Amino acid sequence: MHTEIDKKIRSFLKGRLSEEEASAFKKEIAEDDTLRKAVDMQRKEIAVFEYWLKEDLKNKLAKWDKEDAKKEATQEPMYQTNRFVLWPFLGLLILLALVWYFYPKNEKSPVVPQEKIKPKAPIKKSKELESTPNNQGSKERIITEPPQAIKNTDKSKKLMPSAQQEELVALASDLHHMELSTLDLSGRNIDQKLTQAESLFEKQLYKDVIELLQKQAIDFQQKEQYLTQQELLGHSFFMEGKYDEAAKAFQNIAAQGHEADISHPAEWNMLLSWLSDYNKYRKKIDSLLKKMLDAPHVYGPQAKELKNKLDSL
Repeated sequence: MHTEIDKKIRSFLKGRLSEEEASAFKKEIAEDDTLRKAVDMQRKEIAVFEYWLKEDLKNKLAKWDKEDAKKEATQEPMYQTNRFVLWPFLGLLILLALVWYFYPKNEKSPVVPQEKIKPKAPIKKSKELESTPNNQGSKERIITEPPQAIKNTDKSKKLMPSAQQEELVALASDLHHMELSTLDLSGRNIDQKLTQAESLFEKQLYKDVIELLQKQAIDFQQKEQYLTQQELLGHSFFMEGKYDEAAKAFQNIAAQGHEADISHPAEWNMLLSWLSDYNKYRKKIDSLLKKMLDAPHVYGPQAKELKNKLDSL
């Protein structure tokens, strides 16, 4: 059963509160850290539910299309297929009959004596040609053995083709866009030097955010300020296509050992950043996916879907 506060949070996120109620509730969120965390958690749960609902509908539509195509193929009359096979067969029989009828049967074709061909001596490689500098005389060389194929000494590593890698980058961008849509920094108690960066981030001026925040050194012991700085940097780097820098920023958050509502999103965004180069970060991706699937994790369902996607590739 949902408590009254859970119902109010859900109504707030769904936009069902009036302007006065919503404004008052925002003030409560800004003043109450526990309430803010509960709002962030429900916002992520709603986003995950909507994402999986969309994926489930997409899979069902694809399944129905396959079933319809299969039914149409099985309902095709058999006589149409037999008709296209039968006519060429009959034509071939008629042609063979005509050839047999008109071909002279008693005449013998003259036997042309073949000239005896003397066997040639096997051609040996010339050592002089092999030692010729600058490949001189390469046209006269005769290769007696086919070149051996280059063997891949490391069978455990299978590099992902560039087309599939581009597909992974597009998938990571879509999933990261969903994270940005649920990101809310309005309830955080941050100081004035981060307010400007937050304003630039809301205007999608990601380069300006990076330039501004890289000039500010914030100690990780200032938990709220450090968290906000690294989160803004991570998302801004990702949007600018600097995925390695984005992964480092999210890793800085996860390394502090925060509670699940902070560390789990950081791990998920770090995973999305690594997907930009699956061949390079494959071990890290597999290790983090295993961690997210083995233990209770906020992003467990998304991790399972991503694991199935990677296995299919």
